[in-house]
Amino acid sequence: MADGWDAEVGGFHYTLAWDGAPYIRDRFWSPCCEGIGGAAFLNAIDGDPIYELWYRRIWGFVAAHMIDRAHGGWYPQLDDRLQPSSELFVSKPDIYHALQACLAPRCPPRAASRGN
Repeated sequence: MADGWDAEVGGFHYTLAWDGAPYIRDRFWSPCCEGIGGAAFLNAIDGDPIYELWYRRIWGFVAAHMIDRAHGGWYPQLDDRLQPSSELFVSKPDIYHALQACLAPRCPPRAASRGN
């Protein structure tokens, strides 16, 4: 989280170099979605306030930059200026990741460990 998150403008850089520096600086929707779900579960299980902070930080970034309010859905990719990019994705991404970001925080925290 500390290496991947851009502390200046927000969002997770897509890839990092071996030294932890940003390599591909674009932001993709899927790491934000996974971070939201992970932070929600860790907060529910552990209760450390840092997880609530990350949950809100990531959702804040998503709400401000990744949700396409004009056409629905999320932008799959933002460039380093946080503008929508179509370098890898020509159209909307699948709903899977965004749906999980919305549903995972509503699940009981132990549901994932039951094997059902």
